[in-house]
Amino acid sequence: MEDLSTKLEWFDDTLALCGVDLDGPADIVKEVLYGDFAVSAHTFFHPINLELLFTAGFITADLLVLSLQIREKVITLVEAQTVAEDIRQNQLWASIIVLCQQGQRMRRLSEKSFLCSLGCSE
Repeated sequence: MEDLSTKLEWFDDTLALCGVDLDGPADIVKEVLYGDFAVSAHTFFHPINLELLFTAGFITADLLVLSLQIREKVITLVEAQTVAEDIRQNQLWASIIVLCQQGQRMRRLSEKSFLCSLGCSE
């Protein structure tokens, strides 16, 4: 079983994956969102992984809930098999990207808070 730091790294990488340039080539957009990101969100935003990260104090309850929302939206889109050209106009993909950006901000804040609990000076 992977250690928690590896799970956290995969979690962070998954949040970052949805930062793909939607104006880029359609085949790359489709590969990143439907391949790398969809698989990662399904795996690393799984409730079991999220609970482990939450229990260890690496993510907040709000970030856990947000990650589950992202996962469910991704599952919905993958099942719909939206083609790459439609991704640019798809409001669900747009909302996922916004949620991931929000998650990245939340993650940075929780990391800063965690480090300060260990004795930082601001």
